[in-house]
Amino acid sequence: TALELDIPAGVSNYVAERSYTLPVDVTMVRVGAHAHYLAKDMQGYAILPNGEKKWLLWIKNWDFKWQRDYQYKNPVFLPKGSTVMMRFTYDNSTNNIRNPFNPPKRILWGLQTTDEMGELYFQAMPRNRADYQTLGLDYTRYFAGVSMDYYRFRIEKNPADADAQQRMGRALAAAGNMKDACAHLAEAIRLDPNNDLAHFDLGSIYLRQQRAAEAYNEF
Repeated sequence: TALELDIPAGVSNYVAERSYTLPVDVTMVRVGAHAHYLAKDMQGYAILPNGEKKWLLWIKNWDFKWQRDYQYKNPVFLPKGSTVMMRFTYDNSTNNIRNPFNPPKRILWGLQTTDEMGELYFQAMPRNRADYQTLGLDYTRYFAGVSMDYYRFRIEKNPADADAQQRMGRALAAAGNMKDACAHLAEAIRLDPNNDLAHFDLGSIYLRQQRAAEAYNEF
C-alpha cells in the first residue's frame, strides 16, 4: 500500500514504490490492484534470492473499472527471501483524460475517488501452518511500520493534525514505545481536547502502567 502520496499538479510521472521481503515460501494464487483516476502504470514483481525478476502484475494503462482481484491461471511460487515490489506511476497532468480536475491540483492519499490511492495485494498460500503463523506475525509488524511512516508523513506535513497525532500514538503503543506514544497522544489532546480516542488511548496506557488516577481522568 502506498500511503505517503503527495502528487503535485502537472506532474505526469509521479512514482510510488513499496516492497516486502517474504519470511517463508509462498504460492501466489490471486492478485489485485487498486487506484483512482491518476494512476496509469501499475507494476508488481518479485526479486528472487538469486536476483531473478519475476512479474506478478503489469497494467500499462490503468482503468478505474479494473479494480478487483484476479486468479492466476498458473499459481506463482516465490521462495523465502523473495522481495515483492510495487511500483505505480501516476499522471496528474492535463494529458490524463481521466484527471478529475482541470486545471490539475495537488492530490494526496484519501478515500474519495478525487483523492488517490495505490494498493497491490495478493492471496498467498504458505506451505504449512507454522509458515502461515510466521508470515502473519511478520506482515503485521511490517504493516505497523508502514502505518507509522504514514502518520509521521502526515505530521510532518501538518503538525496540527490531531487525528494523525492520535493514530501515531496508538501505533507506537502497539509497538511497545509507550514514552513516545504518550507524547503524541498528549499532543493530540492539546490540539483537540474533545478527541475522545486520544483520551481513551492515553487512559489505556496509564491503566497498564498502574496509574489508576491518571487513567480515570482520561476516561
